[in-house]
Amino acid sequence: MAMNAAVISSFQIARDNLLLALENPSSLLLLDAQGGSYPVTLGSSDRSEDALHRFALQLEEIQNFVLDSARKLEAAARNLHLYQRYVRGLISLSRAPVHSRHITVIREVEISATMKLIITGASGYVGTELVRQSLQHLGITFVVAVTRKPIEAPAGVSPEQASKLQNIVIRDYDQYSPEAKEAFVNASACIWTVAITPSKSLTYKWSEVVRVCQTSPLAGLQAMFEAGPSSPFRFLYMSGYKVERDQSKPPPVMARYVLMRGETENRLLAFAKEHPGVEVTVAKPAYIPAPESLLRSFVGGLIKWGGGISISRADIVTAMLDQVVNGFDKDPLDNADLVGIAERVKADLTVHVE
Repeated sequence: MAMNAAVISSFQIARDNLLLALENPSSLLLLDAQGGSYPVTLGSSDRSEDALHRFALQLEEIQNFVLDSARKLEAAARNLHLYQRYVRGLISLSRAPVHSRHITVIREVEISATMKLIITGASGYVGTELVRQSLQHLGITFVVAVTRKPIEAPAGVSPEQASKLQNIVIRDYDQYSPEAKEAFVNASACIWTVAITPSKSLTYKWSEVVRVCQTSPLAGLQAMFEAGPSSPFRFLYMSGYKVERDQSKPPPVMARYVLMRGETENRLLAFAKEHPGVEVTVAKPAYIPAPESLLRSFVGGLIKWGGGISISRADIVTAMLDQVVNGFDKDPLDNADLVGIAERVKADLTVHVE
């Protein structure tokens, strides 16, 4: 209630000052937040500029106050929600049968400010699992799923968890509407999964491959930054196992594609260096086994591309979510790193009951 009164008072002061300026523009009596006043006499040359400047500064202070208060209220509400869910998790654990050898529990996370995660390509093979796990993740408050077609919460998600989901449908990943940018405001992180795979790239025009694999992630990061994310803002770019950043080292196979993806990584990392508060890392998974219905579309050298190494879809998603929530361990995150992170997270989630 005190905050609401302060907000109302601040707006009343700004309104009264504007009314005074209209009534007597040559001699203003500006009001301050403490209830006092001070006269300002304006000459003919600086009347408009000086008055507008003072009003602009005052209104900017009010705006910052309102935004800061809103963030604190949002964080407080989320903290209460997290605490309630954590307590319910402990209650569920206490009711579990003691003879159960392994009991999966909700891992305690730091109860702090809100966590809004953006997932691009949320309708894809990896993206769908990202949405599912992120909605179930205790440390993630809101999930903004960016797709080119509408989606719903995946199976296995409770109504309470599904309520965290916001689906933003865009025309393409290098174009962002005002609605999309509004959804990006105060975002904490993004996991970028959109790309054309090595084998599929052979079926597209090269210009389209570049647009999807390079132009789009750069445009997406720019749009998220312009929307005003939280700080730090973590951007995790999902790349490929053998992508080469050094443009002077073309590989013997698919050199143009490999170097282009590497240049994309370089540009994203450069963006982070040039924009304080932005953190970027690259996940470089190897082969991600797909269901038989999807496996047919990945033939044509994909297993060779991964060098015979693989990581499950569930594990890479678990690892990437851990990194955007808790902070990046390193750059890049290769396949072994991702597997190790996933194993660590799963170990933390399991309690052994003798």
